[in-house]
Amino acid sequence: MLPKFLIVVLLLVTSPYVLSSDLVTVNINDTSFTFSKIMAGNFDMGDRQGQDDELPVHSVSINSFYMQISVVTIEQYARLRHPSDENNNNGCEYFDSGWKYSKRLNWQNLGYKQNKQHPVVCVSWIDVQDYINRLNSLSKH
Repeated sequence: MLPKFLIVVLLLVTSPYVLSSDLVTVNINDTSFTFSKIMAGNFDMGDRQGQDDELPVHSVSINSFYMQISVVTIEQYARLRHPSDENNNNGCEYFDSGWKYSKRLNWQNLGYKQNKQHPVVCVSWIDVQDYINRLNSLSKH
């Protein structure tokens, strides 16, 4: 089961076989996005000594794709949100000596000060999927 809300995490790609020097910068709604091409490849997924949900080890193939080279900022997220999403603030899970939920917190109101260059957090999996679909449709890549 997917968690109700996700925190956007910066992924570091360290393998020289995965990250290419093929960078693409796209400007959408007066906001710049820079992507690096992730090359197609194959890898074995799973762990032979792992838990049941890590078995069986199997081969996975991926096609080339582009990944943003930095975290999604509040500014980028705000500029790409669809206008109909404006009232879709479903609260937020946060960690304070254990996971807690607050209906009054959301990506625009985290309970502490942030600026537009901070990473966006407190968005749902569905919000992230909508963001990616909107980015893909507007960037035409």
